[in-house]
Amino acid sequence: MPRTRTKYAPERVEAEIARLNASPAVNLARKEENIRYKREKYMHHLQWLERRGEKLMAAGIDKDNIAEWMAEGGTLPTELEEA
Repeated sequence: MPRTRTKYAPERVEAEIARLNASPAVNLARKEENIRYKREKYMHHLQWLERRGEKLMAAGIDKDNIAEWMAEGGTLPTELEEA
């Protein structure tokens, strides 16, 4: 027998949303979710930086010559940009 969803009156939906928004449990879970998403975003950024650094190293760029490279236009060869 298939399950059917109960239809709620719009007033009941709004009342339940208001109740849930005021719940300390919901607020705690939101905070935890926010922290997790920020950490994942930071992790992805670090992964991007690692890939970019590997491309720079493959082009022969290091901490000693990066300022000069940037002054010259700072573009990687096309085959490294696409990799």
